[in-house]
Amino acid sequence: MPNCTDSQGDDWAPVIHRFLELRGHGTVLTSMDLHTLSQWQKNRLTPDSVAQGLEEVWVRVHQRGTSFPASLKALERTIKRLKAAQIGGQHGVEP
Repeated sequence: MPNCTDSQGDDWAPVIHRFLELRGHGTVLTSMDLHTLSQWQKNRLTPDSVAQGLEEVWVRVHQRGTSFPASLKALERTIKRLKAAQIGGQHGVEP
């Protein structure tokens, strides 16, 4: 989890499990994935906004017939755009 000593780490467990499920392989996160989650937490991204971003990316890759990204780092740009859109009151984010 982003910070195992942080009580908010449990909030990220569903996001981690969903990412692993969507990715379709492996049962643990890489150190890069953990670092990315930590950065998202430091940047005050919420687990809900990240989970929403994961789902949006999954829909897009499913429609295109491509594979879901293997790392959270690959999703970083989409997650940041989603946060910016939410802050700006916009809806719909392009990957």
